[in-house]
Amino acid sequence: MGFEGVIGLVIPYVAVPAFFAAMWVGYPLLALALGLGVTKALRNRQVGFLFAYALGLGLSALILGIPFADYPSKKRTFDARCARDAGLHILRTVADVEGVHGIQNAIDYGYSYGELYRDPKSKTGLKRYYKPTQPYKTYLVQNAAETSQYGYRWFYSRVDDVTTRSESQTYLTTTGEVLGRSVSYSMSPVHGNNDPSIIVKLFHAARQPWLEMHCPNDSVPNTRTNLKALLNGTLLPRSH
Repeated sequence: MGFEGVIGLVIPYVAVPAFFAAMWVGYPLLALALGLGVTKALRNRQVGFLFAYALGLGLSALILGIPFADYPSKKRTFDARCARDAGLHILRTVADVEGVHGIQNAIDYGYSYGELYRDPKSKTGLKRYYKPTQPYKTYLVQNAAETSQYGYRWFYSRVDDVTTRSESQTYLTTTGEVLGRSVSYSMSPVHGNNDPSIIVKLFHAARQPWLEMHCPNDSVPNTRTNLKALLNGTLLPRSH
């Protein structure tokens, strides 16, 4: 392995985790160092032992608490969004569905075929993916004459500087009617912040991962589980 190969391994697998680990512990260490510095300075001025240490400890606690000052308001806003919008929303259920446009592995969910454009930009080269003719083979791919009338699509957007929104939809390709929606939100102070300043990232890193939130579940959204629930609620596969 050449030098470039070693660097290519070090950066993603060593340097990046080490950088974020340093940020997560850097801010608390900075707060502790400032508190100890104030305590030492007061003691050098012959200030009482208890007062000096109480003031130093209070300063450290205050600095550590700064990143969490907006936690109550952030959580109220996040919870309100989740209560209003997150979760599975079934608007209409269609039975006897043969194939789904927009998802290649639709056959894994009980459909006869999945469907995708090979060139999504030009919307050409529509292909249908069927079960393999032999075990452990790739999908059997055939050209599609026209798009299936049932489709799946996914949207991702940034709600604010720390919150993202993900929405999956099933819909009618002919009219655009939405049959169902699966919506989830995630809040991450570090990963969501776009400020390039190391000081700002250090500040936000101090409250990661304690302020990371997800809904409708408390854990990171499971794309496959959410998709399965959405398909089962809106597009019932044709019985074979």
